[in-house]
Amino acid sequence: MFHGDSGGSVASYWDRGNLYGIVAAHDTWGYYHTPIDQITAHMGVTPILN
Repeated sequence: MFHGDSGGSVASYWDRGNLYGIVAAHDTWGYYHTPIDQITAHMGVTPILN
C-alpha cells in the first residue's frame, strides 16, 4: 500500500473473493482499514454473497 491507496479494497491473497474492508490510512506504524461490516452498516445495505 502506498500513497493514493485510500479507498482501495482490502482482500486476502490466500482467501480470494473475501472483501475485508477499505484502505483508510497508513503511517510508520502500519496500515489501517475500515472493516466491511462497518461500511455496510453505516450505508444501511446488505452485501450480496455468492
